[in-house]
Amino acid sequence: MNDSANQALIQRCYRLLDERPAPARLERMIPILVAQDWLNGYADFGFTCSAVAGIGRRLSGPNRLAELVPWLEADYAALEEGFVRLWPELNQRLGV
Repeated sequence: MNDSANQALIQRCYRLLDERPAPARLERMIPILVAQDWLNGYADFGFTCSAVAGIGRRLSGPNRLAELVPWLEADYAALEEGFVRLWPELNQRLGV
């Protein structure tokens, strides 16, 4: 998918986040997500790994999500291959 189509999808997501109320526990996070442009940030693998580990820090108990980061790094090529196959179909079904 080209960059302009990616940006159209991201803007659509931000517009939906702005138009529809978030669940109470996420209400404060959504404006930050939009202001800091997290959806574009997730295009960066390092940002995504940091986000996964960060979610794990907010959960009770050991940070099992942070333990996944080395696996994500080791299997990046396979994950990328699956994403490249899935992404066009997802966009087609979403009508982007």
